[in-house]
Amino acid sequence: MNPRVFLTLLASSFLLTGCVSRQSEVATKLFGYKKSVKVEAGPYQLHYAHEGTNDFLLLAHGNQDVFSRWTGEGTDVYLDGEPFIHFQRSADGSVTNFTMRILGKDGKTRFSLIDRNADGQWDVKIDDTTGKIYVWKDGGWVQH
Repeated sequence: MNPRVFLTLLASSFLLTGCVSRQSEVATKLFGYKKSVKVEAGPYQLHYAHEGTNDFLLLAHGNQDVFSRWTGEGTDVYLDGEPFIHFQRSADGSVTNFTMRILGKDGKTRFSLIDRNADGQWDVKIDDTTGKIYVWKDGGWVQH
């Protein structure tokens, strides 16, 4: 689904539920946007800001982030309040630096996998418990 269509549908659902709208402290104080909006619907908050070619979007449930996107930095999908998937886009819109974190039962990151060009093959694996870094080479992981 086109991200703009997704965001429009998401924002529409908030607006139709009789939600409260005000300035987003997250977008203004933390990220420096002059104009922003925070929409609340039940336990969900949608923070949005746009200036020139930069934009910021954060969907939260209570105090836990669910999804965020900001121009120039990338997009994060959260699991249990921690970034689980992160990706960036190049100037032509293609996905780059797709990163996925594998969490243990305690919620701490065990492994991080990185696909630098989003070709479907992981390029780097980081063992977050030992700090060892592996690169994919000739069909297998080789310590870097």
